[in-house]
Amino acid sequence: MLKISLKKFREDYPQYSNIKDEWFEWFIGFSEADGSFVVTRREDCEFVITQYEPNIRVLEEIKEVFGFGSVIIQSKRLDRSVHKGKGAKEAVYRWVVRDVRSLRVVISLFNNGNLVLPIKKARFKDFCSKFVVKLDRVLKNKPGKFGPKGTNPVKEIIINIPEGDTFFSKEDGWLSGFTDGDGSFSLSFLSNSIDFRLRYCIGAPIHSSNYMESTKYVIDHIKREFFNDVGSCRLESKKGGKDYYEYRINGVKNCSLVYDYFDSFSPKCSSKLAMYLLHKIMREKIVAKDHLTIKKRNEMIVLWKTISKH
Repeated sequence: MLKISLKKFREDYPQYSNIKDEWFEWFIGFSEADGSFVVTRREDCEFVITQYEPNIRVLEEIKEVFGFGSVIIQSKRLDRSVHKGKGAKEAVYRWVVRDVRSLRVVISLFNNGNLVLPIKKARFKDFCSKFVVKLDRVLKNKPGKFGPKGTNPVKEIIINIPEGDTFFSKEDGWLSGFTDGDGSFSLSFLSNSIDFRLRYCIGAPIHSSNYMESTKYVIDHIKREFFNDVGSCRLESKKGGKDYYEYRINGVKNCSLVYDYFDSFSPKCSSKLAMYLLHKIMREKIVAKDHLTIKKRNEMIVLWKTISKH
């Protein structure tokens, strides 16, 4: 079993020595949720991370840390009524990396078994094969682009996508990044009783039946290794026909297990961080039995709805 390792990346790019491992671990997890290895029709290579408008700051942070890429608007006003209520619209932004020199840095970070999800490994492999062709073409046309003539940057990045599973642990930031992309902290109050649903959920898209078991294995690893085998896993069909393998933790007692991890590795997306912090506050109010009093319960409902819409 492989583990995420930054050793080779650190050797290749010592200029990032001031950035902690947990940030890069977070970035890998975030990329596996919301990142894309893109090969255009012209066989150009791009790496893209997409976020809605409230989280544009996290894209700017990524750009600042790496020192390259562009944060650009993808769609000025996209309807998010499914998530935020009828008529809600938000712009969509992307952090895009296109130039060869910068893509080499990104590839070095994901290389050597540092991707967890099987579908991402497969797409990374295809992406790298196209990138090497592109790099060869650049070197032939501009032999001095990356240094003295005769040097071959292809040798500096030996594409290595080892067989077998790569895993992450409670001591790294991968799950925090993946939760920023494909996780949620939720609360709902039942209208016909005093009951509530306090939850942490995370899911990974299946994409095809070929990745069913391997994706399930990753989510089951989270359930077993992070949260003492508490909660339930199941296959979910989302809007648009996409299937997800989803893991849920329910209840006041069980959600305390979630906080043990995220207090050390907090979400970085502003909207997700706000929901996480409010989730903890709401749990405290429920423990104090505020939800049993009509006035306080209504105040909790209004507060949750207000924050969740931003």
